[in-house]
Amino acid sequence: MATKTLSQVIGGGGGGLPKLAVDTDYPKDKLDGNAQLGVSFNPSGTLTTALDLTGKFIIIAISLSSVLANNIAQIKLTVDGVVVWDVDPLTNATAEFYIGGIPQSGNDGWSEAVICESSFKFEVKTDSDSAVTLNYLVRPIL
Repeated sequence: MATKTLSQVIGGGGGGLPKLAVDTDYPKDKLDGNAQLGVSFNPSGTLTTALDLTGKFIIIAISLSSVLANNIAQIKLTVDGVVVWDVDPLTNATAEFYIGGIPQSGNDGWSEAVICESSFKFEVKTDSDSAVTLNYLVRPIL
């Protein structure tokens, strides 16, 4: 069996991992438990933007919490102008990771970080839940 380089497997000319932009507070924030941010929003009855980024970022984790079980009607993820997801998840727990996170049971899968080059939008709609919390960990990259 012939050995292949990483660029042969994934294509492209290499370039390596993205370089993180300057963020001098991140190590302190991480130690303080403040690296992951949370915001409450109301997605009841209409598709609502929970997170909207412009620029280059690595999105390490996105989760929703404080959600009524089986109340999410639609989740839409758009990265660099391309709709990646636009689905009804059918069922949901009261807290669930959609990007990142560690599997807690046999049904949970590992999820990778997402990199956007120009834009990232995460939208949510619930049937009736008006107080959902978005938890996220995002870092700017160069």
